[in-house]
Amino acid sequence: MSEITFKKEDETRIEDAVRDLIERSLSNYYFEQIENTLMEARRLSGSFGQGRWMDEYAEKFSELVKAYNLHTDNKVSMDKMFPKNCADHYVSMSSH
Repeated sequence: MSEITFKKEDETRIEDAVRDLIERSLSNYYFEQIENTLMEARRLSGSFGQGRWMDEYAEKFSELVKAYNLHTDNKVSMDKMFPKNCADHYVSMSSH
């Protein structure tokens, strides 16, 4: 049985590739979770009073955005995801 041996630079390159794959996978996962939560919140927004739906989702969005930003170079913020009036409301709710 032959043994496979790697040079140190090969091991480092493999470890970097695996780490990159994990980071991209986590980034994709959290992006999808943000998208799903946003679609759910928008769907439910007609059932709640003006801005009240944001109260229901502020903490969830905050956690998902933090998790996404840990795993990507393309950082997101609420002002990129929502219109100005919603982003302001979100920021005030998620800081409580």
